[in-house]
Order: sequence, then structure tokens, then C-alpha cells
Amino acid sequence: MFALEQPIDDGLIIPEVGSWSADKDHFLRRYIDIFTTGMKAKNWRGLHYIDLFASAGIERIRGEGSLHWGSPLIAAQAPNRFTRLHLCELKKDRLAALQERLSRWHQPNPPQIIHGDANQAVEKIVAELPLRSLSLAFLDPTGLLLHFESLQQLAERRVDFIIFFPDH
Repeated sequence: MFALEQPIDDGLIIPEVGSWSADKDHFLRRYIDIFTTGMKAKNWRGLHYIDLFASAGIERIRGEGSLHWGSPLIAAQAPNRFTRLHLCELKKDRLAALQERLSRWHQPNPPQIIHGDANQAVEKIVAELPLRSLSLAFLDPTGLLLHFESLQQLAERRVDFIIFFPDH
């Protein structure tokens, strides 16, 4: 698993998340490492990362105060880079923070960044995925916000899904 430097408070918005998020991000980092390392030499027309609920890129663990990388910036820092990141965020302030933070890491291709509802963004994202590419979709809504139809649209392409269902 690749190591990441500890994020710092850069003065941009940092959402608070539950303590489970640290474990979730740990396992996401492990899966991204396995996925990008194992598939980099295969005959894909690119490896893509999809995050429909991207947030701000850094998160603060509620009650602890410690900072952790959010899912899109974990993907952006993978040693074996994704061909392209496809990110969606509904809240403008979080999207602005994510864009600024994301600009600190060079990517092979400019990320597709969409402001809006994840379920409406899926069609635009799928249209940008080349045929014979492989994608990893990390779907982590804060509630029951992910429509089944969105999953169906993503499943039209070769996609590995990691879905976090918040059931409290």
C-alpha cells in the first residue's frame, strides 16, 4: 500500500466525518493500489477513477480533529496514476476546495469535474469513458442519494464498484 503524507489545514473547507471514515479511506487506498498496480500493464484503453460524491478532498474526523485525505485525493496521489479522474460534487464550496487541492498533483489527463447531482452527472461521465477502458467507481453518498439507474448506467462499461451504504 502506498504511503501518503499527512494532509494539513490549508484554510479551505474541511468537512467533518464520522470515525469510520478513517478505516474506509485506509481500505480504499489499499484497493486503489492493488487496482492500479495490477491493471497498469494490461491492454486497457485507460484506467479511470469515478467518484460521484467527491466532497472537498480533505476531511476532519469528528471528535478527534485529525485530518485525512478524502477519496478523490487518495486516487490523485496513487503512484500508478489513473488515466483520468471523473469527480462530481453537489456543494459549490466543497467543489471549489477540491479543485484547488487537486491542482497540486499532476494528472495524466485533466480531470472531469462536475458540479451537480451525482445521478444527473452519471450520463456525462459514462460518455467520457472510452470503450475497452476499466474504471473504479467509488460511490460514497451521505444518505440514500444514489439511484439504482445510476448504477445501471455505470455498469454499461467495465467498472469495479466500491459502494458504501450509510445505514447508521
